[in-house]
Amino acid sequence: MEEYKHQSESIEKIKPSGIIAGGPGIGKTTFVENYSDQLVVLDLDSNPYRKYPAWPDNYLNVIENEITGNNLVLISSYPEIVKELVSRGYEVTVVCAGESLEDEYRERYVARGNRPEMVERLIESAFASNDEQIQRFDGAKVIFLKAGQYLTDILDL
Repeated sequence: MEEYKHQSESIEKIKPSGIIAGGPGIGKTTFVENYSDQLVVLDLDSNPYRKYPAWPDNYLNVIENEITGNNLVLISSYPEIVKELVSRGYEVTVVCAGESLEDEYRERYVARGNRPEMVERLIESAFASNDEQIQRFDGAKVIFLKAGQYLTDILDL
């Protein structure tokens, strides 16, 4: 498998295809709402699958089934999911907020209507140093968004 360089200084444009994992607030849902007429894309939220004892296998199975019928599948950024997909031979790109963007993302979460306790849980689970994020998603291509950037800013449309 190709060894990926992790992008932290400059953002390269990536093709909107395959599997892209991203945390809350990076713009997955907005991307689907604005570009689903241009390509076949699915925003596969993990919440409905996490409620069942079959987690994470149920989510992995749906991802594998959906990738064949879609140009792009957007998934939640759970390290165990990403690592398993990589071990199965899939190329996964993980899009993370840069480590210094906690305040910006806190504002994004509040603006989209998350309750204060949920905002802090999201911040706690989504933020770590860039080095820690790279380790969490070992084997995947990891791209860090800069201030003010969203998923649409890094996709080559």
